[in-house]
This record gives sequence, structure tokens and C-alpha cells, in this order.
Amino acid sequence: MMIASTQRLVVRDWTESPHDLARVYDIYSREEVMRWLGGGAGRMTDPAEARDRVRLWRDRWAPYAGRWGLWAIEPRDRW
Repeated sequence: MMIASTQRLVVRDWTESPHDLARVYDIYSREEVMRWLGGGAGRMTDPAEARDRVRLWRDRWAPYAGRWGLWAIEPRDRW
């Protein structure tokens, strides 16, 4: 679901698409990223963890119907 957009960017829910799962893993497996995000589920060490993380986010933020959450932000030209 698209949450918001501008002329240059789209803010949307993360999905379980291979592209999104690869991006989630890339971000959350990096020590230089995770040291700033703190605690939580910690740094990913297995790509399969990305699917679990996306599902956790979806379940956690679903009651808020797009008002709060963790979203993917990407250039509009990918849409």
C-alpha cells in the first residue's frame, strides 16, 4: 500500500517481494546501520530473517492503518 508520495519519492509498506526482502536484509545485516538502531531484534545474519521481520512490522503496525509504521522509501521512477 502506498502511504504517501511526492514528485520524487514514494513511501509505501514493505512487502515480501524478493526485491524488498533483499533490501531489508541488506540494511539490517550491516553493523554500521544496526549500531544506530539499537536493541530490538538485532542484526540479521541470515537472509531468511528478512521475511520474518517484514511480517513482524506488518502485524505490529496493522492496527494503525497507515498512520504509523516502518515504510520503504524509494524514487518515484521505480513505480
